[in-house]
Amino acid sequence: MDIIRTPIENLHHFLPENNYIYTIDSNVLELYPYLVDSVNYIKVECCEENKTLEQVYEIYEKFHELEVNRDTFIVGIGGGILCDICGFVCSTYLRGLSFSFVPTTLLAQVDASIGGKNGVNFKGYKNQIGTINLPKFSLIDLKFLDTLDDIEFLNGLAEILKYSFIYDHPPLRYIEENKYKILNKDPKVLKKIITDSKETKQAFVNSDFLESNERKKLNFGHTFGHAIEKRIPQHHGFAVAYGMKLASALSNEMGYLESGKTNRIYEIIDFFGFPNFDYSIDINDFKKDKKSHGNYIDFILLEDIGKSKIVSINYENLKDL
Repeated sequence: MDIIRTPIENLHHFLPENNYIYTIDSNVLELYPYLVDSVNYIKVECCEENKTLEQVYEIYEKFHELEVNRDTFIVGIGGGILCDICGFVCSTYLRGLSFSFVPTTLLAQVDASIGGKNGVNFKGYKNQIGTINLPKFSLIDLKFLDTLDDIEFLNGLAEILKYSFIYDHPPLRYIEENKYKILNKDPKVLKKIITDSKETKQAFVNSDFLESNERKKLNFGHTFGHAIEKRIPQHHGFAVAYGMKLASALSNEMGYLESGKTNRIYEIIDFFGFPNFDYSIDINDFKKDKKSHGNYIDFILLEDIGKSKIVSINYENLKDL
């Protein structure tokens, strides 16, 4: 998969002539209506409640109406939910269509549009049905961040912090030194941490495309985070940020991570204003998680800042947390 950094106005240079369709987040369409001038498009209402097989079926119907064929190229324009849905639809309709992404949120630019994971939720559980299939390319234009609200900005920042915790790229020290510039969305600093994050995600994907081992480390904070989202309807990045605090505390409790480094992780998460949640572990939520196997579930824990490991924990032991 190619990651192309160029203005959206250059998108047409990378598309086949005359035979392409856009699927576009309705919020993006409202802000950037010129993107669909003279182009067939499908508007998608993007929220977690719509990230379902019912929404997928509606897009299948529209593909059928537009006479989409195996040569039709699909462009998904939007945030993480749009990327997940569009990628899944394209991976399954007519047994597979070529597609690409134009990620318009920070979360999508550093995570959802990279790596080929596509899918929808099922019975309230995150991404239970899906595929792993790479887009042809992801086109990154940082100007979309100019219209991003603070909540969506923090959603993406949580993933950037994750990379700094598990791989130290972007370096946590750099984030700490530039934390006020990040809050003020300084273009130079944002460009660096976004570039570093994309490189980190790509490195994990390239080393373990089907997530049999090393790529699992990208789930740091997500096992707790997804359980929080199930119990407390919440923004994904907020749940993951608190999940990273819980995973760091667990790393410390199990003797892997020093207390000072655990506190350092807490401090940077708290600085950016991520909320805490009144959350009690429900073992049933973990049993339905994709990372469960037998009587165990995989947690990503830290041995150091930038050094993570996969630890399988028995469900019985979770009751004592």
